[in-house]
Amino acid sequence: MRTAVQLRTTAPTLAGIPFGSSDTTVLGARGPIAVFDPGRIVGYQVEHGRTQRLYVFRTAAGPGPDLSDVPGVHPAVNLLMLVRHRTAARRVGKVFAALSTTGHVPDAIPDAFWIRLAGLVTRRRPPSSAALEQLLARHAPGSGPSSTPHHRHSDLRPLRGGDTPHVQLHAE
Repeated sequence: MRTAVQLRTTAPTLAGIPFGSSDTTVLGARGPIAVFDPGRIVGYQVEHGRTQRLYVFRTAAGPGPDLSDVPGVHPAVNLLMLVRHRTAARRVGKVFAALSTTGHVPDAIPDAFWIRLAGLVTRRRPPSSAALEQLLARHAPGSGPSSTPHHRHSDLRPLRGGDTPHVQLHAE
């Protein structure tokens, strides 16, 4: 199922896609509509007067109970981040810029990364590049606990001759 996102270029409501690229754009009754395939990460910014909202979401493959309604977006999507302050929105923009310069594809990054990023960008201090690198390393494809040989819970089998599994955790 494809997702339609309403774009607005006239006041009082402005809406655009600062992050993500649509597969196609069609003309609608209220202006252009960006269309996305399922599984895409989209940054959708809506400004009305002095208020601003930045929604970061993943387009959904089909309907589901965990999906959220976002104004100007149809059908419901997997909402990963909602930013209500310009400072936090600028920080998200810097993250998207950093991802593009380092060769990361936002669509390939799992949802857990975006959810944790929301906690970082809304803090008082901006996230450091080291914090972003650690977050990416933690959530990069193929870096989960099953592929890490020394993950602290990777092997709970007892050592030969021993009956207690906790001994193996500290043996190495």
